[in-house]
Amino acid sequence: MPTPRSRLRSQRTLWRGRLSARATRRRSPDFEPLTPEDESTYRHRFQWLGEEILSLIERMPETQLAAQPSKGRLPRDIVTHIANSEPEYFRASGIGKPEGVKDALQAIEGAQAGALGPRLAHFWQLLDAQLARITPEVRTAQVQRGEKLWTARRGFRRALEHPWEHLREVQRRLVDRA
Repeated sequence: MPTPRSRLRSQRTLWRGRLSARATRRRSPDFEPLTPEDESTYRHRFQWLGEEILSLIERMPETQLAAQPSKGRLPRDIVTHIANSEPEYFRASGIGKPEGVKDALQAIEGAQAGALGPRLAHFWQLLDAQLARITPEVRTAQVQRGEKLWTARRGFRRALEHPWEHLREVQRRLVDRA
């Protein structure tokens, strides 16, 4: 049974943890304003990532896109998941959802064999066009969404990390099957 002294020690440790979490949030690069130079770099990476995903799915036959792996989602479902997630990172961070994204998502979800690539390319162009509209105010804004604090830098980071992780997942599967 904890003694009053050990409880006090635990509370102090918890309090220190909260303080250091707040201090870390203030020092984290996610919460620094997005510079125009970084915005340009991140946007080029975003464009390249879209091209990589598009290239990968265009090289895959429909049977591979729809092949059930031993664990995880179908590759086609991963592409749909990426498409559904990206606008949410933009929205959460204050960058905003692009016009026409809902229709583009429906087109991706309903795409027949061979049509997924062009529809994904159109969708990625919508996202990229939204990135072109980032203003100085958006670069410096901090947006509270529930318990998370979002910035344009954080939104960009997640919009790059998330599809990259799934791109690598699908690439590894293809190598494992070969």
